[in-house]
Amino acid sequence: MENTMFTYDSIYGQKERASKNGLIAILDRDIFCGLVDKHFRDKNGILHCAYSNLPISQDKLELEHIIPISLGGGTVYFNCVPSLSEINGRNGKYNYYLFDWWEKSGYYSEELLERLVNYLFEAYNVMIK
Repeated sequence: MENTMFTYDSIYGQKERASKNGLIAILDRDIFCGLVDKHFRDKNGILHCAYSNLPISQDKLELEHIIPISLGGGTVYFNCVPSLSEINGRNGKYNYYLFDWWEKSGYYSEELLERLVNYLFEAYNVMIK
């Protein structure tokens, strides 16, 4: 089992980016990783991309903003998910709104949407407590 996980530096860098853009940046690494593990890690301990369900290795893991920082999305629990670097990058979702990109990407499925919605509800509840 590979222990793929967000580093403190990656979380800090994304919080700093959001703050510099005047956006909310409240993301505790341990709480966030617990949410990610519950919703995006399989029974074998493999972390999966929130949008494609493909396995993610440590060198391909990125913190992805559902609503990009460039479009006003903060670095908060209910706006951040694990993503493969190829999916998060300039040839992927990048600066697009989720559904503008996801349905055209070929990765979208009702199962992935349901998993994402369940994550969002729990992440939102963590945020407001």
